[in-house]
Amino acid sequence: MTQLEEIHLHFARNHIKLRMEWLREVVNFLSNVKKSTDKLLDLVYHQWIYSNIKQSTEPARAFENSEDIFDLPQPLVFQIQSVTDIGTPFLKQYQTLVQKDYDETAAEIGVNELDDFKIDKGFKCFCLQITDGERIFKAFEQKRIPNLLLSTPPGSKILLFRGTRINQNIIFLDPKKCQLLGGAVYDLMLQNNSLHSLCRLLNRQIPSDPRSAQMTQLEEIHLHFARNHIKLRMEWLREVVNFLSNIKKITDKLLDLVYHQWLYSNIKQSTESIKEFENSEDIFNLPQPLVFQIQSVTDIGTPFLKQYQTLVQKDYDETAAEIGVNELDDFKIDKGFKCFCLQITDGERIFKAVEQKRVPTLSLSTPPGSKILIFRGTYWVVPSMILCYKIIL
Repeated sequence: MTQLEEIHLHFARNHIKLRMEWLREVVNFLSNVKKSTDKLLDLVYHQWIYSNIKQSTEPARAFENSEDIFDLPQPLVFQIQSVTDIGTPFLKQYQTLVQKDYDETAAEIGVNELDDFKIDKGFKCFCLQITDGERIFKAFEQKRIPNLLLSTPPGSKILLFRGTRINQNIIFLDPKKCQLLGGAVYDLMLQNNSLHSLCRLLNRQIPSDPRSAQMTQLEEIHLHFARNHIKLRMEWLREVVNFLSNIKKITDKLLDLVYHQWLYSNIKQSTESIKEFENSEDIFNLPQPLVFQIQSVTDIGTPFLKQYQTLVQKDYDETAAEIGVNELDDFKIDKGFKCFCLQITDGERIFKAVEQKRVPTLSLSTPPGSKILIFRGTYWVVPSMILCYKIIL
């Protein structure tokens, strides 16, 4: 089996049927990379997640001649073309995006009676346009999908599991039967961002006002971070960009400044929590790169009394007297190695992470609040334990 066929088979096993000509071009493009298959799998996946599914992936054939109402017989991958909130009035959403009051917005659009538009139903329900690269389908939330947002970038990939209900080509999304894989497509971001979609729904021209242009820039920044596995909260990003409003708004400059703000932020406020493996088995390999925040670092390879004595710069007898230890023999043993145990968080849950092999950039002095990117393939043992050997600080 050739390396191309091996990669193609790996993706097919994970329900992604790559077009062979696209895969060949990508592997040729990556020809300067050391060609270990494991390395190429990660790089090809990264290329695919930000590709247009029309070019990269075979269309779904699983239900071409199916009955009107049926359950999906096998997992299938789709690309999100657009996300619309049908639970909040469109005028209300438009007004929020362009940052104008109701009267001004209504005058622009030509609406006289605003009562219906002012009603806030108090819930969100998302309608998606999704594609297999050939056909467009509508998809509705049957129950709330926690990690699906109005700011989910067009071009994101979504995996629908076996058993997903389809009724006359309308797909009903259940949080237990789908998984957002992430990604984006830049051209779709420009065509189908929230403001453009709302303008089409309201039959209105896209405004050239700087306030609306800022939304495009926000989405561009949001996309840049998403490509680097950092899913920023849109409200946090908006506040940061407004805070930096005295800076000349060149996107490249803002990217550096926003990254600096994010790096020293509390991940709970700045970053979407992780939903990718909520319903996963106890033992599995991480399916995609994820960002966490280090809460604490503990050296479990050196006796705690030894560490304490080093920190307070006192000898063993004095330290033992303080702590109330009489027999010091066990504490004097230096095992000759360090092994760090971390508490890390996605902003919502706390996990333990243990070094499987030494991570050179990780030290006992690594400050709490440091961000850590854990790569695809990291071994997850139980819901509260990760063995870190593929990380970057």
